[in-house]
Amino acid sequence: MPAAGCPVDPEGQGTLETAVVTFLDAPGRPHVDVELAKTQHDTERGLMYRRQMAEDRGMFFRLGERRVHTFWMHNTCIPLDMMFIDDDGTIVGIVENAEPLTDVSRSVGAPSTFVLEVSGGYAQRHGVRPKQKIIIPD
Repeated sequence: MPAAGCPVDPEGQGTLETAVVTFLDAPGRPHVDVELAKTQHDTERGLMYRRQMAEDRGMFFRLGERRVHTFWMHNTCIPLDMMFIDDDGTIVGIVENAEPLTDVSRSVGAPSTFVLEVSGGYAQRHGVRPKQKIIIPD
C-alpha cells in the first residue's frame, strides 16, 4: 500500500530492460524479475512514484564503482528492502523496510557495486541474508 501523500509521477512510468536475479543461497532459491537501472537518470529515479510492486519484482542498480553507496526514499511511495551487493554477487548488507517518502540516507557501511531493491520485508519472508550470493544479471 502506498504511503499517504504519495506524489503523482511527473514523467509517467517508462519501460526499462528487465532481467532475473536469483538468490543462490536462500531457501528454495527464490528469484525476482528486475528492471535494470543503467543510466544516471534511471538510477536517480529508481522506484520513485510506484504505488505498488509485486512480490517477485524489483530494480537492480549497476553503480559502476565499488564503494560505500547511500540511497534514499525521496518520492518513493512503498517500503523497500535495499540489498547492497559486491562485485562477486555477495550481499554485503541489507536495509530492511526502508520508510517511504523520506530523505534519510541509508547505507550498510560496506563497499558494494550493485544495489537490488525489492518490496519491503522480502528479505525476511524469503530467508535472504548478508553473505549469501545472487546471480548478477548481464
